[in-house]
Amino acid sequence: MRKITALLLIGILFSTTDSFGQTEKLKTVFIYNFTKYIDWPEAKTKSDFEIAFVGSTPLIGEMRQLAQTRKVGDQAIKIKEYQSISDIGQAHIVIISPNKSSQLQSVLNATKSKNTLVITEGAGLVRKGSSISLIVQGNKLTYEISESNIKARSLNVSGHLLKLGNQIQ
Repeated sequence: MRKITALLLIGILFSTTDSFGQTEKLKTVFIYNFTKYIDWPEAKTKSDFEIAFVGSTPLIGEMRQLAQTRKVGDQAIKIKEYQSISDIGQAHIVIISPNKSSQLQSVLNATKSKNTLVITEGAGLVRKGSSISLIVQGNKLTYEISESNIKARSLNVSGHLLKLGNQIQ
């Protein structure tokens, strides 16, 4: 099953992003597939799988659509929007919209001990502490990833996910 998912992710990774809507759909699929290659502590598997957004982004609507038909393991996906970083709580994933990238350090501080995967959009943000950052290069969607940033949040990441992305130390 993991091989099939890896092949799907590879296919998506090298697909072109020919329109804005298509790019957002691909980002949504990427984020959902990331959940298959990250292991959260057992205590985080007992409730709904929360994906929190800081700032406004078209990804929110796409993720809400996905959450209606998909689960992460046995967990229902709940999508939440936060205007205040202090309200984030125990989210599994926090996605920082591009217009809120300047708040990355605040989000990292607020979620440091909460086993939260922090996802951003844009080159260079993994070097600033993000776990994964989605990047459009030319007309292709890819991502930067940092194993050390993920492990610092007491999460485990599959080598498959690391191999498919641009690893940043």
